[in-house]
Amino acid sequence: TPSLPGGVTIGQTNVTASPDQYTFSADFLVPFAFRRVFISTGNAANPCWSTGSDPQICADSLLENDRLLRYSGSGQTWDWTIVGDRVPTVAGNTYSWVVAAADIGSPTNVVAVFNANGYAPNSYCGTGFTCTSTGPPLLYE
Repeated sequence: TPSLPGGVTIGQTNVTASPDQYTFSADFLVPFAFRRVFISTGNAANPCWSTGSDPQICADSLLENDRLLRYSGSGQTWDWTIVGDRVPTVAGNTYSWVVAAADIGSPTNVVAVFNANGYAPNSYCGTGFTCTSTGPPLLYE
């Protein structure tokens, strides 16, 4: 079995912006049930979910596998509303999602952290984030 580059399970994370859309991409290097991109849009009026990443962000949008969701909970509950399908392009280990800026509320300052879990340890990684993999899959999976 080849070793993981840098010992991380998610790598080569990237967020690119154009005036009307964002592209989120990362290499997912082991099998996962859930591939996620937690997105903070910079809109303080939106309810948000605090991630387990280092540093933590308060995400008001989420790409999970092939769907875009908007946080609809109280900050304490895992409640998300489906915005629509966003099937990623997959090339080898690289997953890329394209999202219209309007679909995440015409954001002012996008920050994103990539997350994966299920079948493998809970992992976070992203530009400006410590890449971590901890413990077995989460209890609710």
